[in-house]
Amino acid sequence: MRECRKCGVHERERSTAQPRRSRPPRRMVPVARTAGPPLGATPSLPQRFGATDAWWRATVAATPRFGSFADYFAEAVPTIGACEPNFGPLPCVVVASVVDPAPKGRSEPSGPKDRAKGLLDALHDGRKLAPLYEEMGALAPLPDDTPRAVRGLAVEVTAGDPARVHYSIGNDLAVAGEPLCEVEVERATTEAPNDVRESGAALEAARLHFTQAVVAGWRRARVGRAHPSRARTLVVRHRPFRVARDEDNTWATWLACLRGTSEAARAGWTTPSPFLGCKFSAMASICDSAIECEVRYELYS
Repeated sequence: MRECRKCGVHERERSTAQPRRSRPPRRMVPVARTAGPPLGATPSLPQRFGATDAWWRATVAATPRFGSFADYFAEAVPTIGACEPNFGPLPCVVVASVVDPAPKGRSEPSGPKDRAKGLLDALHDGRKLAPLYEEMGALAPLPDDTPRAVRGLAVEVTAGDPARVHYSIGNDLAVAGEPLCEVEVERATTEAPNDVRESGAALEAARLHFTQAVVAGWRRARVGRAHPSRARTLVVRHRPFRVARDEDNTWATWLACLRGTSEAARAGWTTPSPFLGCKFSAMASICDSAIECEVRYELYS
């Protein structure tokens, strides 16, 4: 196992074998039944993402912040571990609706990208930081966050008080909002790099190649009546990676290459990206072997 330098979470070694293009078979895992709203109920906050056929829900009275995931795990794991177990099918889609007060001097809380790993890692024991479900004598909602267990992750952030996270796990992702445009990356292009396993010059070189493919896709895109800078919700659909990786391991690259915010991505766009001004407060990525392109960016209002 490798340790992520940023947050102390272990990254499992992956097989180098070419994965099959079909989805892995579904398995059954423990489900937490909470005292919160019944399945199918909508939390009292704006929702842009939902888990279809949801079989697990829970609410945690805390939110993860990048660099301080330990505090979130200390609150989330005992709360979730105290729930009565049940069962649900895998691979699944995890949806996390985050409510957080805006920091002093800002109108909005920080976005989904830097919260994704903490939100997902709180649902299983494949991490370095305590507490662990096994040590508590409890069952984790997920066995791990590999593609065999999790095929999609969606995070939306809304300003509000008190701070909390509404989790739901289901079979697929539902998206609300006005579609603005799609950008398709062709399958013959370089695969998006893994933000956890790659770094330095190798990561930037891979991001440059991938950004050039994104730019080519944008030039082919059919844009709706609204300019894409209005977009607040981003969904990234991708085919299975050649070397399996966790669903949150590419979020920095997805954003940097679309918005042109890293050094390599800026070089790939050559001129400022039309998405540079987008402030995504909702983001999801999902493995979808049915799409014909390698990656499809979907932007919604």
